[in-house]
Amino acid sequence: MLVADGILTEEQLKDALDIQKETGKPLGQVLVEQRYLSEEALAKAITEKYQLPFIDPSTYQIEPDLIKSFPVDMLYRYQFVPLDTMGKVMIVAVAGIIDETLDDFIQNVMGFEPMYFVATVSSVMRTLEKMAPLTEEQRMAVKEKVKEDAGRISRRISSRTSTRISRRISGRLTPK
Repeated sequence: MLVADGILTEEQLKDALDIQKETGKPLGQVLVEQRYLSEEALAKAITEKYQLPFIDPSTYQIEPDLIKSFPVDMLYRYQFVPLDTMGKVMIVAVAGIIDETLDDFIQNVMGFEPMYFVATVSSVMRTLEKMAPLTEEQRMAVKEKVKEDAGRISRRISSRTSTRISRRISGRLTPK
């Protein structure tokens, strides 16, 4: 989407993917670190492309038990913060494109219909470091999992996930 919209060049994306494979960092983080775009520009592109609202999770009062209900490595790997639940809906801040694995986990394992908000990487990471700090061993495990993900562009939304998100935006939650 960033290349198609003229925000990134093909070469910048290729360089960022190569760095992601080497370092195990999420693609959005690499794009920002390489100064190909700012965190705000990345968040803005995602909010516009997928018509999702923006939120700063560090300003949200989060129940510690909600954070603890997720594997800590998953929170960091997919760079998200569960913010709140309302009935069968879970409000989730994500720092990037929604990964289908995360979407499926929230629906099928947790039993909630996710309602996504876009956040910057730094705001998600600050919130996670405050509420669910990683041990060094966990940090290394997350890095390895992200490296594995780099082989497949795991940050793309599949048509199935895109349809579910579109239904949420239009107010028609998909039935379980």
